[in-house]
Amino acid sequence: MIHIEVQGSKETDFSERMYVYNYRTYDRYRRPVASLAVLTDETVSWRPERFVYEIWGCEASLRFPVVKILDYNNSEKKLLENTNPFAIVVLSQLKAMETRNDPEARTRVKFDLVKRLYQKGYKKKDVVQLFSFIDWIMSLPEELSQRFWDKLISFEEEYKMPYVTSVEKIGIKKGIPLGMQQGIPVGIQQGIPLGMLIEAREMIIEVLTERFGRTSAKLSKQLENIDSREKLKALHRQALRVKSINEFENRL
Repeated sequence: MIHIEVQGSKETDFSERMYVYNYRTYDRYRRPVASLAVLTDETVSWRPERFVYEIWGCEASLRFPVVKILDYNNSEKKLLENTNPFAIVVLSQLKAMETRNDPEARTRVKFDLVKRLYQKGYKKKDVVQLFSFIDWIMSLPEELSQRFWDKLISFEEEYKMPYVTSVEKIGIKKGIPLGMQQGIPVGIQQGIPLGMLIEAREMIIEVLTERFGRTSAKLSKQLENIDSREKLKALHRQALRVKSINEFENRL
């Protein structure tokens, strides 16, 4: 079994949580478990890699491999040249941190990164998935978001590769409520990919079903009405931690 934990901020009990997730996975499946940590935070000195406690001669511990995204801060050229899709993922995270307080620069960088998805010759499915990640972590103000989408639409039309925009059209055909305003989906205006919101809701349902064996139609309906990616991310964390389905519904 492989357990990968992506951690975006320094957390004092992170190593303990890695240990708990590791032994709970082993307890459930009775298979060896490799726990791996990807640290996307900005605290250079924070590098947790082990949890251990000892009492009366009895010791329990877990040592886990760690990748620190900040370690790639001076490797932009190598990341751009690398054909591994995760090179784009790492670079996108670094650029998201770098442009946090400069939306104009973020708009330019975001478009350049998305263009490279096409130029690297990835398949349509890979382009769409990687785009969803980039769009998720490099959100833009409404005005700049619209500018970005206008450029993307023109780019796809010029190169005859309607990968991302065609996915949005599929969503319309399936009857996904987009909230149209002057012919422009609200999700697009806000810089939030509809596919990402739908996937986030589905992940919450999957976690609750796996943990408690059931969910309700009412709960699914409530999740459908949530268009805030931050709230969905928070609810996903809650789904992993609550002790019952009722507790989750109360918090929802």
